[in-house]
Amino acid sequence: MKSRYLIGLNDYDRNKLSSIPRSSACDKLVIVRALNCQDEKVRGRIERFANKVAQFLRDSSTRQNSKEALTAPAEVVLITAGISAVGTAGLCLTDYRVVEKCLSETSSGLYVVELRYRLTCGGISVFQVGDARIVTDRRIWQEQVAGTGRTPHSVPTKRQRARGRAPSMVGASLDLVYRRIPHKPESVILAPRERAHFVHKIWHAIKQAKTWKQFAELLPPGEWERILSLLEEKPRPKAEFNAEALPGYSDGDYPPWLQAEVARCLPAIIHEEFSQRQISSINGPFWEIPAEIELPLLDRLRGLGYSVERKDDWFFY
Repeated sequence: MKSRYLIGLNDYDRNKLSSIPRSSACDKLVIVRALNCQDEKVRGRIERFANKVAQFLRDSSTRQNSKEALTAPAEVVLITAGISAVGTAGLCLTDYRVVEKCLSETSSGLYVVELRYRLTCGGISVFQVGDARIVTDRRIWQEQVAGTGRTPHSVPTKRQRARGRAPSMVGASLDLVYRRIPHKPESVILAPRERAHFVHKIWHAIKQAKTWKQFAELLPPGEWERILSLLEEKPRPKAEFNAEALPGYSDGDYPPWLQAEVARCLPAIIHEEFSQRQISSINGPFWEIPAEIELPLLDRLRGLGYSVERKDDWFFY
């Protein structure tokens, strides 16, 4: 019986891969697969597609000779996997340990190819090759892969807009702050300093404001204008402030829940070792860091060049 899942490259995929400059000895090109999946059927489907990519890149007849005079040929091609579906938070087929090892060992000529896939009723279907890009700044790329696959140009969803300033969550800052979670002191929360202070200012406004005017004045710059754009009816400045009227507040989406952002601010190898992924029935996945591993975690982060400061006077979690 013929398989309903055809694993092959189309013209779109070939054009993407052809953009990678290769030498005449491309049959010896080093190709590293940074793929990770426990499901045998899904893993086999992804690996078969990766094999097609590798076969194409090692075929000298697919080279674009006109580009080789301007660009040094690739030394290593790293194959990762990215998702293209809604409601699948936490599903990841990229092995970030392999990514980080490859970044640390490759001096130049490193290209990354992302296999894009979608979920269907029959499982997972690889459907195209993403942009093939050269890695010229390893620090920035390492910060990007430490998150969840989002890029600085991601368009926030309606729910993300309610959570507040989605773009500021992207990228991994080396300046972190931490504290014990106020209502759960057996757990620790880490966040970029700017993001944590942003959330702290919102909570401060919610706790202190008596009127909507006071609330607007206590918010971080620009946040009141963002909230107004989500409200159907603008509240009167002297009216009594009611946090329940804030978009996302009653659902737990606002102020932003930083436990849901841990994987975006820590290197993958760190958050996978020190944090425990949990699922909230309403707000999706989040990460818990037990307080007993606080000191080893801080030592590891500082050893990687992070600045980490305890901020018990800021309210965030």
